[in-house]
Amino acid sequence: MSDQRFFVVDFRKGWTRQPYITLWGPDSRGYNWSLSHAGRYTAEELDRSAGYHTRRRYVASRGAYVGPWERFGVPCEVLERLGSEPDTEGRWRLENGGRPIVRNSAAVRKLLTAKRYVPKPAEANPHPLSGGNA
Repeated sequence: MSDQRFFVVDFRKGWTRQPYITLWGPDSRGYNWSLSHAGRYTAEELDRSAGYHTRRRYVASRGAYVGPWERFGVPCEVLERLGSEPDTEGRWRLENGGRPIVRNSAAVRKLLTAKRYVPKPAEANPHPLSGGNA
């Protein structure tokens, strides 16, 4: 098992206009911009919840989740390297404890998408009554 951890980024359409990358909180509860307050997930957690933590945007005309990647895990070290101080003045200022953040831009979203974690396919589970013996 790997000790590597992942942040779950969320690129929902309305959130891509925000100044900072939106991250999922611990235990899939809440959202925030601060790396220090974000949840850190294992590969095993992301594998078990592939349709929940990893999803494409829903495209109504096709009736399926086939749009751009909307939420997914990214290795923590990738985002930590991009971390910077938030604005301290103006509309997007963050109070104490809201740092570091990752500034949101098309280039950053493209980089994070390229570094996304791809969940392993679920292993086929044998029928529970088969017992594995024939």
